[in-house]
Order: sequence, then C-alpha cells, then structure tokens
Amino acid sequence: MLNKLIILLSCLLIIGGCGDKKTTQGTPPINANKIPMPAQGKMTNPHGTVMKQKNDVAGQKNAMVKQLEGIVVASTEIASQVKRGSILFLSIKPINPDTGAILGNTIAAMRIDLNALPVPFRMTRANMMFQGVDFDGDVLLSARIDQDGDAITKHTGDIEGSVQTKIPSTGITLTLDVVRK
Repeated sequence: MLNKLIILLSCLLIIGGCGDKKTTQGTPPINANKIPMPAQGKMTNPHGTVMKQKNDVAGQKNAMVKQLEGIVVASTEIASQVKRGSILFLSIKPINPDTGAILGNTIAAMRIDLNALPVPFRMTRANMMFQGVDFDGDVLLSARIDQDGDAITKHTGDIEGSVQTKIPSTGITLTLDVVRK
C-alpha cells in the first residue's frame, strides 16, 4: 500500500510539475497569438529564416501574365449618358476564337463604382467566380453600366460594350457604345 502511495505521489509530481512556476488563469489577451506581419514580399518562418513568398519574383511574373488590363471608355454619342456614381460591371466569358460564340458561363467578374470615364481595370485570377476553370485563352470581355446596381438584371437604358481578347492581354480599350433597348 505504501508503494502504491509513493508511486501515485511521484506521478502527480511529474505530471503536475513542481517548483514555483507562475500560472495564469482566464483566457489570454486577444492579440496573444498574433504574429507580426513581415514586409511585403518576405515571410518569416518560425525558425527565424526568411522565405520567398509564392508570388515573389517568378510568381509576380506569372501573375502579370494571367491578367486582362486596360481602360473602359464611352463612345462620344453615349458619354453624356454616363452619370457619376454609376455601377460598372465587367465580365469575362470564354469564346470560340473563330466564330466568337460564347462557350460557357462567366468565369470572372468585377464591379466598379464610377466617378468618371475612362476608368482603368485589371482583372486576374482573384476576380474568378469559381475554382477549376482556366484563366486564359480567348474570351469576351463585356462591360455594362447597370441602372439598378444588380449584376444579374438587364434593363432598357443600361449602357454596354464588349471586346474579344485573349488572356493574357494589356492595353485593352473597351468602348461602351450600345444603349440597351
């Protein structure tokens, strides 16, 4: 019996520890586990060495390749109808390069609150609507100034334009030139 008591006390001392360790009660402060953010382009690992981020150098080059970048302008006939505070929607759909036929659903979209035209845009994988679709190839880039601010609805008076292009592309000019009837 004495042996069992000694073994039990020994186990408690080993498990519970001894000495004058300070213990705290309650929950830790909210920021107790926050890790300070490193300078852009660098990440530190827990071992103190510096690692390159995935999109550093080679990744930035690749990210620049997979983009559509340009400006949206209005034709002279329509420019006066574009109001400050309008909502501009951009969308990308894959197309057949020979026929221009749309081959599927919208793969990427962007909303821009307009102050004035021309307005620059840059669409990347970050604007994709879902995973598992390639962000490259021949596409139809469409723009619509929507009167009710709802991307799904299309109404008489919405101002539209589109251009066929290829991902990646830069220097695109997309002209709003049609008023929906």
